Amino acid sequence: RHREDLDRPSIFLAGPIRSAGNWHQEAIHHILEQSQDVVVVCPSERKSLPKHFETHLLQGEEGRFKSKLDWERHYLQRSARTGCILFWLAPRPESAKSRNKVFGATTRLELGLWLGKYSADPSLRLCFGAHRDFPESRSLTYYIKTESPGASVHKTLPELCEQAVDLALRR
Repeated sequence: RHREDLDRPSIFLAGPIRSAGNWHQEAIHHILEQSQDVVVVCPSERKSLPKHFETHLLQGEEGRFKSKLDWERHYLQRSARTGCILFWLAPRPESAKSRNKVFGATTRLELGLWLGKYSADPSLRLCFGAHRDFPESRSLTYYIKTESPGASVHKTLPELCEQAVDLALRR
């Protein structure tokens, strides 16, 4: 679904998707338990949420955009200005450790892009969290704190979701 006329702030869930467990579902629950005054934008296509959350969720690709990346880019930009981008560096599961791919490669690229944008425009609303088992989490935490003075890097998803709701609603 695509809604130009969203009447609520949006929280975009940015972080690993492939082989990253169910952190998106957990984040959606934490966010919507705190406030139903937001829309959660989730690029993951996994769906098994309670029916009453459906009106508070935008998920996946839609026909209006050429690709899922265009959809993500649109909602990342919208959320940074009128809600919040929540970056969660989720733990890499054991099953993903033997693969030759870099875990969270796209997330790392997006994080770097948005840290650069934030450095140029501190009015953007971003929040960060890193699980200790995300590869290179200590180095990434250093860069986040260096490039985003005053930013917290949360160690748990519930704490991060609380900050995302606060930022989105400007509490």
